[in-house]
Amino acid sequence: MEINQNDLSSAMCDMYDIRNALSDRIKAKPKDNEGTECTIGDCIEDVIYFLEGLYNETNSEGSEYENL
Repeated sequence: MEINQNDLSSAMCDMYDIRNALSDRIKAKPKDNEGTECTIGDCIEDVIYFLEGLYNETNSEGSEYENL
């Protein structure tokens, strides 16, 4: 499966926007009501980390994506 770089960059920017739009209070809340210690902020950071890694793997120049 080929990854569309524009779609990937757009998804990354969307995640940065979500991270920046949410308050620290919201990001500190648990991701579910099942007693998990994982927070909404943790989930957002995990998705950003995954997308940045995918971008860096598929970027033909090999330069790392600069975190916004």
